[in-house]
Amino acid sequence: MITIKRAVTTFMVCAALSTILGCGGGGGSAVAPTSVDISRYQTVAGVPSLVIGTPTISGTVATFPLSFSAQGKSVVGIDTVISFKSDVFALIMNGTAVDSASAGAAATEAGKQINQSKSATQSDVLRIAIIDLGGKKAIADGVIAYIRLSLASGSLPGSYAFTIVPTATDANAAPTVITGTN
Repeated sequence: MITIKRAVTTFMVCAALSTILGCGGGGGSAVAPTSVDISRYQTVAGVPSLVIGTPTISGTVATFPLSFSAQGKSVVGIDTVISFKSDVFALIMNGTAVDSASAGAAATEAGKQINQSKSATQSDVLRIAIIDLGGKKAIADGVIAYIRLSLASGSLPGSYAFTIVPTATDANAAPTVITGTN
């Protein structure tokens, strides 16, 4: 059995940031996609995975879909830690509460809630839990969350690495292997 505990996701944001940062054509704001084809991202056959998709931009906020592929496994809960470059992105706060994640259709349809928190010591870490206390409904393939991050003033277009460290559980609260990939 191969267990991947840590994977790095890199994506190009130049096209999405063109209006804000002037790196090319395009413009306006965009709406986050409701689904992302993650079939091309499967790197370990039969192992559930999380994928951070290409962002859409509205003003100075980048919205990334976080998609899940069950790979035939029954996953009822997911907890993931996502870290990012703090000189490019920042968590969105509502007073002292983190407001950087919202439920996607796959989480909502499974009756799950999104709980989010920030690291007490690091400004570039977001923890998201997709859970339903007492619930045993499996999460289907699709977008489970949207991650919203503020763009730092002076951010340059380019590729930025995110580190995703997910864990998952089945209906019996047993750990399930899951990967975070690009």
